[in-house]
Amino acid sequence: MPRIRIGVDVGGTFTHAVAINESSSKLIGQVKTQTTHRDGIGVARGVIRSLKLLLKKCRISSKDISLIAHSTTQATNALLEGDVAPVGVISIGTGLQGRFTRRFACFREINLWNNKRIKVIHRFLDTGKGIDYGKVRDMVQELKALGSGALVIAEAFSTEDSKNEDQISEIAARLGIPCTATSGISGLYGLRARTKTAIINASILPVMLDAAEKTQKAVNALRIKSPIMVVRSDGGVLRLDEVMRRPILTILSGPAAGVGASIFHEKLSDGIFIEVGGTSTDISVVKGGTSQIRPAFVGPHRIHMKTLDIKTLGVAGGSLPRIRKGALIDVGPRSAHIAGLGYASFSILRSPKKLRMKYVSPKESDPSDYMSFSQGRLAYALTPTCAANYLGIVKPGDFAYGDRRSIKNVFMCAQAAIGIDGGKLARRILDISSGKLEKAVKSFMRGYGLDPHKVKLIGGGGGAAALVPYLAGRMGLRYKLTKDHAVISAIGAALSMVHEEVERSIPYPAEKDIMRVRDEAKNKVISMGALPSSVSVDVTVDKQRNIVRASAFGSLKMEKKKARKMSVRSLRLKIIKEETRNSPSVRFLARTGRHSLFQVNLLVKRLFIKSKAKWMYILDNEGSIRKRLKDAKIKLCNGRDLDAGLREVVNSSRKYGDAGAILPKIMLVFPNKLIDLSGASDEGLMKALAGQDAGDLRPNDKVAIIWKLE
Repeated sequence: MPRIRIGVDVGGTFTHAVAINESSSKLIGQVKTQTTHRDGIGVARGVIRSLKLLLKKCRISSKDISLIAHSTTQATNALLEGDVAPVGVISIGTGLQGRFTRRFACFREINLWNNKRIKVIHRFLDTGKGIDYGKVRDMVQELKALGSGALVIAEAFSTEDSKNEDQISEIAARLGIPCTATSGISGLYGLRARTKTAIINASILPVMLDAAEKTQKAVNALRIKSPIMVVRSDGGVLRLDEVMRRPILTILSGPAAGVGASIFHEKLSDGIFIEVGGTSTDISVVKGGTSQIRPAFVGPHRIHMKTLDIKTLGVAGGSLPRIRKGALIDVGPRSAHIAGLGYASFSILRSPKKLRMKYVSPKESDPSDYMSFSQGRLAYALTPTCAANYLGIVKPGDFAYGDRRSIKNVFMCAQAAIGIDGGKLARRILDISSGKLEKAVKSFMRGYGLDPHKVKLIGGGGGAAALVPYLAGRMGLRYKLTKDHAVISAIGAALSMVHEEVERSIPYPAEKDIMRVRDEAKNKVISMGALPSSVSVDVTVDKQRNIVRASAFGSLKMEKKKARKMSVRSLRLKIIKEETRNSPSVRFLARTGRHSLFQVNLLVKRLFIKSKAKWMYILDNEGSIRKRLKDAKIKLCNGRDLDAGLREVVNSSRKYGDAGAILPKIMLVFPNKLIDLSGASDEGLMKALAGQDAGDLRPNDKVAIIWKLE
């Protein structure tokens, strides 16, 4: 039996579990169960049921499992629903620094969403004479007595030396209370923002610790000894013990898993990924084979975290229509699941005469104009999924494909009750639903400068077949549903990459400082299970803000497999297929190990104007387009000549402006990885970063230097 990876996605309605063959990355089995929100051990019950079903269905032995990874909405839900603990903050310091800390680390409360708040209790500890265990113990016990469910330890310059924060955190842990040191959350100097982030993290520590411990016990009960990983909000993964320390990193875990799967499972290079669930839809951008990152917000608060740039909308495959005075006024945000209704699409409703339309309030505070249908004691919903089936948009084999006779009967009942023709009502439901998605898609296209001629909508999630094809037709865009789209997030969890970002405030950073931050990020992802040879690190230096940022990515260790190497001809045909609209002319440039480079000349038509554009495409051997670079140039060299080649490119392309020398944006295409040097602020740093990644480069290995001036 090959080694198996298990991916689990805990959704609002269903918990999906998949088994992935580690040597081939192929899906070998999938199951779904109801998500167990109200069980005594919470959603962990649904996880354990899914795992049991999956192991039985696929005949998998627990000893064959190499990894369990799951995406979760628990951190997000805890913050959205206000399921947060009061937080005690102990600010520490002495003298002028102590007064600074006492002032800027002091909060009374932090507002979340929907009038939910985190209560904060602040105390100050003078550390001028060192850390007194008795004083710390008394302060911790006082904060516990006042209701604090978790603590934050804050010191002004702990990013430079965290020993005081760490020591007090250890004392708190021994006294039985969860604790967060601000230096463990962020490496930036800004004390107030760093403390705020730590407070939000600490507020969900109790609920996340409880959930993580129950999940671990549930997995242990199956005698599975494999590590449990959780998808982060930036698309990477964390060990479960790390989640128990920094749960805030998982606030967009569920959507991030789907985006990751669109890249690694579907080989998406450029497009907009739309994951349609039952209650909500998540929309995100993939550009150059990379998901897009933004600063994270919790309610109105910007925090020292990065998340994928995802828009979540309250409309999806199971959303309920709203009727007022005989007219359809909206679709959503409430769904069939929230209202406790079955989908008409997946029910057996054989007689329209036995159906009765009625209006409901899914929750007490909701308006009573949501449409539902009853047959005897059971109640059903007419949803966008039903509408798409009625119009023949959903095809046999799609996850959303339903019982056409039942759907027709429900629309007949609706027509009799409100006087709207069934076809007109179905189109109106889809117009309102897809119209909400269209606004978000257009916003992404404008924000990221995406070419409408190149953009492709990629649909995932159980409701994808209901909304994505209709949306694509409405916008005149190409679309595709992912393979196994109903379980795409579970697949993404199993295939997730390890990612870690290290950010440090360093005034006037020298080369050694930058390399230290880079090495710290690289070592972190290796310690998290990434294969060292797969790790790549992007470094950015912001001289104006004195920030050095290193983002490290790596693949989790997998069995060695023989990659499917596509021929140059096949890769060329793939590009032509991608760019059919633009009459491409494709010329092969070079092959460097796992990567092939092509020059692509396009004839772009906008209205009645034709223009030419020159692009460079970088594809891997499996046909995934890794990068598209406009007006880029290329220089080929051997590994032994890399330094000389870099020097030649920089000297020939360097320009001068009011701020001094302007270096070209350079990318190196090594046999096994891409190295982005665009964040290097000077030639010396560029050379040093290239040298760090060139350690495994052999003298005769072919390397491509790609550059352009922006």
